[in-house]
Amino acid sequence: MRYNFIDYILRVTMRRLLQRGILGLLLATLVVWASGCFPPNFGKTITVTVTTTAAPTTVTQTLAPSPTSSQSQPLSELPSVAEVVAKVSPSVVFIHTKWIEPGFFWRPPTQRTAAGSGVIVTSDGFILTNHHVIDNAEEITVTLVDGTSFEATLWGSDALTDLAVLKVEASGLPAATFGDSTKMRPGDWVIAIGNALDLPGNLTVSLGIISALNRTVLVENRYLYDLLQTDAAINEGNSGGPLVNLDGEVVGINTAIAKGAEGIGFAISSTDTAIPVRDQLIQNRRVIWPWMGISALTLTPSLAADVGLSVTEGVLIYRVWAGTPAADAGLQKNDVIVALDGETITSRDQLIKTIRSHKVGDEIRVTIVRDGETLVVPLKLAEMPRQ
Repeated sequence: MRYNFIDYILRVTMRRLLQRGILGLLLATLVVWASGCFPPNFGKTITVTVTTTAAPTTVTQTLAPSPTSSQSQPLSELPSVAEVVAKVSPSVVFIHTKWIEPGFFWRPPTQRTAAGSGVIVTSDGFILTNHHVIDNAEEITVTLVDGTSFEATLWGSDALTDLAVLKVEASGLPAATFGDSTKMRPGDWVIAIGNALDLPGNLTVSLGIISALNRTVLVENRYLYDLLQTDAAINEGNSGGPLVNLDGEVVGINTAIAKGAEGIGFAISSTDTAIPVRDQLIQNRRVIWPWMGISALTLTPSLAADVGLSVTEGVLIYRVWAGTPAADAGLQKNDVIVALDGETITSRDQLIKTIRSHKVGDEIRVTIVRDGETLVVPLKLAEMPRQ
């Protein structure tokens, strides 16, 4: 009789909870918590939106467990973040741009504005920022942290790496120190500083870690390579600002975020990209890139099976452009590049990075597999045509 009485009480209570909608709410809450513990796309490739200050685009990434942060120093021995910020902030600038958007039929021309960040790289007024921050700008204003403003001119820009150099007429500016991004490790602390959301007042500072290295993302129909991934908060307006280590050295230029994701931002690495591009832009007002003259993609076992190739790893050429070094060297469609100057090549990203490490006029030895036969082809790099 006791069991029946308890059963009766439980049934009545459940019925009343359901009538009041309370039980349904509790169950729904439990479902959200449970599904949040194990994401349905865990371990799968998904497409998320990558946003710059200009417009959102997409990048394909693979969900993976969060990286384990390695603490190289006890917290008590770490330098003060406030001291690092005080050291670097005078070298960070606010950038504001204006341009006129043409009218269309009954719509009159409209003045547009945008905001971003930049880093002072020389005391005489050269400033590094993102290409997309100043793209299409007709007026560029640079403001220092002390409130001093300058009209800036676009000195040089490279859309391929999303970097640009501005020039202001000034002297004695506090130039930032650039560090070696190749020494950064997942788990190392970093600080993002910039004009986040163009908020009035001071610069915005956020602290995080390096989440991953050597990321490749697709932004506005172009690939950016060798990016640092960080969970330091990066927002629109941060573009062009510095990502610094705890020594106050710039190790990256903040450029994009994964919209719809939490804590996934990207910065252009200092050593492999930002420093050499900065130097070329200051010296030549443009970047002179070497190229082979091919369109290619990373070869996978499934792709090799589809094409009917004997090799399953390397870079598959699917087009050779006429009048280019590749055409002159005799490279052909469906050739597979497996090495460059004796260094094994396993991906398109690696091939591009290796080519960019050379200069125009360098002669390289390209090892290819054609119809099952391995050949070594000499090739002289030429300058990539301007877009």
